[in-house]
Amino acid sequence: MQIAIVQIVDKHLDLSFHDGLNRIGTVEGADYEMVHHFPDTATGEECTIWMPIPTQIEEQEIDELEATLKHALPESYRFFLQYRFFFELYIDEFSVHNHTPSRWKKEAVNRVLNGYPKRYLIDRGYLAFAGYSDWGHLCFNTNESRPGNEYPVVLWDHDSPDDVTPIADSFIEMLQLLSASDDKSRQEPIQE
Repeated sequence: MQIAIVQIVDKHLDLSFHDGLNRIGTVEGADYEMVHHFPDTATGEECTIWMPIPTQIEEQEIDELEATLKHALPESYRFFLQYRFFFELYIDEFSVHNHTPSRWKKEAVNRVLNGYPKRYLIDRGYLAFAGYSDWGHLCFNTNESRPGNEYPVVLWDHDSPDDVTPIADSFIEMLQLLSASDDKSRQEPIQE
């Protein structure tokens, strides 16, 4: 499980760098240890990029997050949180933002407790953990616990707030499916 998460996360962080998605316009509020400056050889201007760094998130901090959310998190997701800090991670339509030393916990709490109305998500046992495109959230369905708290993953669409669509049986399966989908879309020719 951990090896698959490492491979998928590193692969998609590398793709973001290749696509230039790790450039940032301002360093205001950024965690300094993630920010690097260098001259752009094409323009001569200084560029600022972010680079992922290993996290120092302790088990106790995740336990505190679980207490705040009032739900245990999947073991695979706990590992994901503890693997790397990054500003943005995209895997197909999946996105996580601001998983940084100063903001990771606040972002996780806000996504679950302060995002869309609670009556559509957390009150129904859907624990939002990532964005999906610009119209939904990927959520753990805490109504169906499995060993290691590996809840099924569902997609919640803000245009159909009373419904969810099953995506995968676990967080790791979701990462694998979305990574394969991203691979496929990168192989398709670009239509003009």
